[in-house]
This record gives sequence, structure tokens and C-alpha cells, in this order.
Amino acid sequence: MKRRYFLIISLIILSIPINYSFLFGFFRLVEVLSIVLIILTLKKWKLDSIELFLWLSFFILIIFSSFIGFQSMNYTNLINGLGFFYKYFFIFAFLISLSSIRVNQKQLKIIYNLLYSVYFFLLIWVFIYTYLVSNKILVGSYRPSFPFSNNYQTSDTHLYANYLSLGFVFFTLLKEILGSL
Repeated sequence: MKRRYFLIISLIILSIPINYSFLFGFFRLVEVLSIVLIILTLKKWKLDSIELFLWLSFFILIIFSSFIGFQSMNYTNLINGLGFFYKYFFIFAFLISLSSIRVNQKQLKIIYNLLYSVYFFLLIWVFIYTYLVSNKILVGSYRPSFPFSNNYQTSDTHLYANYLSLGFVFFTLLKEILGSL
């Protein structure tokens, strides 16, 4: 993998815990870095016709069903509606960008260690956050939230718990897979 891709992927992983929206109050650092990666790898994207058909079908269905839903609910907030489509497209583009990059064994090990370190930090943060809130050192909801957030009063607990559980499944399955080789 080229050094710049490796650097950007490493920064993306390290910025996962930073839940501070700074660009238009909407974008976080992890998204900005991911958009940079998407732009840099755009020329390397390779989709076969079946993948392209499936993704286009998915987006057409999402747009069509959202249009009908927005019309039936008299939903007029176009910015939030565009944000909805952006999140779907963002995941698609990010996964295609990652799949277009070749990684060597040393880089893969570093990426794994970075992912595990961030995961472990976020596990510990649950206890740190609870201690800080219960001792009134940090003003926030009693439900844990990502560190370095704009506002701890509104919690993103479901996303946080989802990240921790998927991380647990990922590292457990990876251990099983690597152990069986």
C-alpha cells in the first residue's frame, strides 16, 4: 500500500473515538479523512457489472422509498434528507475505496493493532466516563458516549454499543480464523 493511503487509514482509525463535529456541525474528523481517502482512490475503483447493478438497485430503491415517505409525511427538510442519502453513499464509497487498496503483511499487522488499541480504549472509556459523570467531573448523560464529543448531554449510546459489540465479534472471529490457519 502506498504510504499516503496507509497514513490516511491509520489516521481514520485513530480518529474513531473523536466524536466532535466541526465542519458545518455535521462532519467529524473520521468522515473528512475518509472522504480524502475516497477521493484519492477514486481512479482505482473496480466494480463488476453484478456489483454495480446491486448497488444501483439499492440506491434507486432507497431514493424511491424515501421520496414516497417524504411526500406522505410532508417532509420538507431537504438538508436532513440529503444527509440520509449521504450516509448510505458514504459507506458504499468507503468500502469500495478500502477494497481497491492492496495491503502488505506488516501494514495489516499495524492496522490490526491500531484497531485493537482504539477498541480497547473505547472499552475502558465506558468506565472512565461513568466515573467522571457520577463524580460530577464531566457533565453528561449517565449513558456512555464517545469520548471527545461536542455534547455529552445527548448520548449516542446505541451507536457506541453497536461499535463495541461489532468490535467484540470482529476480534473474536478473527482470533478463531487466525487460530485455525
